[in-house]
Amino acid sequence: MLLIMSASRLIAGWKKLLTMLLVSMSGVGCYAHTIIYVANTDSQNISVFRLDESTQKSTLLQTYAVGGAVMPMALSSNKRLLYAAIRSEPYRIAVLAIDPATGKLSPHGSAPLVDSMANIALDQDGRYLFAASYGGNKISMNRLDSNGVPETETQVLATGEHPHQITADPTNQFIYVSLLGADRLGYFRINSTTEKLQHMSKPAITFDSGSGPRHFVFSATGKFIYLLDELQANLHVLQRNSETGTASLLESHALLPEDWPQKAWAADIHMTPDGKFLYASERNSNSLSGFKIKADGRLSAIGRWDTEHQPRAFGISPDGNFLAAVGQKSHHMTLYAIHPETGALTPVDRKSTGKNPAWVEMMVLPVSGATNN
Repeated sequence: MLLIMSASRLIAGWKKLLTMLLVSMSGVGCYAHTIIYVANTDSQNISVFRLDESTQKSTLLQTYAVGGAVMPMALSSNKRLLYAAIRSEPYRIAVLAIDPATGKLSPHGSAPLVDSMANIALDQDGRYLFAASYGGNKISMNRLDSNGVPETETQVLATGEHPHQITADPTNQFIYVSLLGADRLGYFRINSTTEKLQHMSKPAITFDSGSGPRHFVFSATGKFIYLLDELQANLHVLQRNSETGTASLLESHALLPEDWPQKAWAADIHMTPDGKFLYASERNSNSLSGFKIKADGRLSAIGRWDTEHQPRAFGISPDGNFLAAVGQKSHHMTLYAIHPETGALTPVDRKSTGKNPAWVEMMVLPVSGATNN
């Protein structure tokens, strides 16, 4: 089994390198452009950047006003829509159309939300919008209409204290919710008949008191969950039972040294699409930590890098070549190149954003010269 997994990773790595080589040999006209969306909460707008991978530089294309304190965002699976939650009253979800030629945003629809939502997500089939209210101790679920806009009928469920992230597992059977104030990972089953969420009687896993589970990502198969706790800045490797949805702890890694003088305040976590590397941000140290994902799902540390002031959010490009981190107090974005073999981060560009950038989404446009049909 380990040989098969190692071989598959080797093949994926060679495919990635071959793609980069072919693109570099084919001329500037064939470069795909990565689009970076940054939600600026205090400026109440979204910065739209285009990253040219041939120069490793980004260009501001658009500053899109949303008329409220925008924070969590989510892309539709076909990358035609961007969902942005407004955390100031009136609470709502802005559904924005993405121009397939430029990546620029335009109005598409809007729907009310039942509370200020810290996190939003779509299910794997793109049929439902989920949202988690940190202050309201609740989650919500809305069906999406044929245009991708949330319908008005909303299922609202109470949770434990301070839900921070809500995400469907890769098989689309369960919805997981990190409960920062309750120190556990809760989960729900999607009932395909009633199209409602069913609360499971027990949490998927419970953590040490005061740890504050915050954000998490799944491995591609869903066998592992990598969860970052906020209040102790530990990164936990969980092995998941795909049938029951429960999880068990394999190991934990600290983002901060033992003699760190300040309190921990971890924030975001993302994995490269090829499943080779994992990164996490910590706000009081203004740092990014990197890990290599081993064949058995466990982690080994590869480095720690200084980044923007109070890095609440960052994103990784779909090709796994770049990481974009934003600072809530620096009001800037730093772009890093990810080394394909070591995972090391090298800063290659820095741009000003709006005030209090707090969320990042990244996607790839079709190659230059492609038609829009």
